[in-house]
Amino acid sequence: PARHLVFYAMNARMAIRLALCLPLAAHGLLNTSGMDTCKCITNPGIASDGCGAGQVEASIDGQSYCYPANYGAVECHPWDERLSPHCADDSGNPLEEAPSFCSKSWCFVESTCPFTKERSSYFPGSPTLFFSYGTCEEAATFQSFQVGQMLSGETLRVHELEEPPNVYASRDVSDPGGKGAVWDLYDEISKRANFTFSKLDLLPHNGSSWSQCVFEVQIGRLDLCLGTFWATADRYKIVSFLSVLDVDRFYLVGKKPKEASIDWMGVFRPFTDELWSLIAVFIFLVAIVLLILERRAAGPDHADFHGTSLRADLFQSCFLACFGFWSAAPAHSPTSPASKLVVLSFAMFLTLALAGYTANLASFLVEQRSSNAASRDLDSLVASGLKVCVVSSARS
Repeated sequence: PARHLVFYAMNARMAIRLALCLPLAAHGLLNTSGMDTCKCITNPGIASDGCGAGQVEASIDGQSYCYPANYGAVECHPWDERLSPHCADDSGNPLEEAPSFCSKSWCFVESTCPFTKERSSYFPGSPTLFFSYGTCEEAATFQSFQVGQMLSGETLRVHELEEPPNVYASRDVSDPGGKGAVWDLYDEISKRANFTFSKLDLLPHNGSSWSQCVFEVQIGRLDLCLGTFWATADRYKIVSFLSVLDVDRFYLVGKKPKEASIDWMGVFRPFTDELWSLIAVFIFLVAIVLLILERRAAGPDHADFHGTSLRADLFQSCFLACFGFWSAAPAHSPTSPASKLVVLSFAMFLTLALAGYTANLASFLVEQRSSNAASRDLDSLVASGLKVCVVSSARS
């Protein structure tokens, strides 16, 4: 199994808040009136209340603001770019460090819009009013800004795991060596989002501090664990993680099996016993046929048969046929056309037999070598009933 290194474990509420703090990049081309399946609505129906003619009243952070009457209607437009309190001053001049959502185009849409949409919180009197950046082909960064606002002034309960070089829990913040990469990351996030940390020790426990820290996030005692974690299946069920940053490879290590004794009959393994029997019969038949065809010309001048004895000539023909098979080339010296045709056929047989033997031998040797391992993977190990030892935190 792979070990996934992640920067933190946290409960669902804090996971959503912190993850959305990261700005998203816009993409695509601007659509002037929204997508065909999610058009900008023409009349949001927002009440003007305390504002004058041609204006509607927005309620933001407990304060009332007067916005244009066509705010968010008809077309995709960066409606917030010149409006206070977050994007511009009271005179409509854009702020130098305005949030990213200020320059994004959006519009109000129907509740049936299939694109990503959010319920508007600016107009409490219009509870069914939805807005969408997606229909305008923009990334929705307003929610990220809202999350940042929610974190501002909060105190998060955290535990630092002693995990150099990622986290040095024993070091002080003023230590010139720093407190590690993970600590530095979240220290910078806390400064930008304006929240603080309250450090807590883990409850008394047995086993992995990492698993205990995940557990305490799950039960709500902690908001954040500073360290790197194996994102196991069990942990994913109870906490949220950042995206995987690295992968640890696990190797299955087993005792080397004893060397197998030499298989003296291994040379015959590529073919089955039945096939060897058929080959032997075929060789014997070739020897008989060539003896019959060539014995008519037997004599002192014949290369194979001298005609002195049938037994001697039969032995000689069998010897030449066997020699031809094991040397992969016919050994007879035919003189008649019929004998030459038989020898040619025998040569073709030898070529095919040699090719099949070579292929089967290679496959046999590879299979024999791979089968030396006790188990090639976890599935075969479990199937064989063997035991495996793993790091305890990989299980929980």
